[in-house]
Amino acid sequence: MLRLYVCILEAKDLPVKDTYVELRLAKFKAKTRILTNKCTPIWNQEFCFRVHDAEDVLLVSVVSHVNECRVTNGYVGFVGEVRIPVASIAFEDKQTLLPTWFSLQSPKSGKFFNKYCGLLPSLHYLHTLALT
Repeated sequence: MLRLYVCILEAKDLPVKDTYVELRLAKFKAKTRILTNKCTPIWNQEFCFRVHDAEDVLLVSVVSHVNECRVTNGYVGFVGEVRIPVASIAFEDKQTLLPTWFSLQSPKSGKFFNKYCGLLPSLHYLHTLALT
């Protein structure tokens, strides 16, 4: 069995203050807690996903808490996203993507939302043996 361990560390210079992160890999979903009143939130939360296909893409979205009722990039509550192919992590040294800043991107236009706005995840791809 293959597993992808994801740690959402922090974001910086977000245009909104009350945010959380949604993660999706194939049919699996997870999300961080909501951090309020912070444009530079520090979540430091870990997640584990089962990987069924190395061609899958990890979708990491930063979302504004619904109570703000803002429209950003054409989506209510949406701030931006990062797409990370699982295969790209598998080819990294020790199958680990060390903490790396990613610029958030708008899925509508494909353009980067703000060159100063970013997300810092850390990812580790691990082969595990199933016990019988």
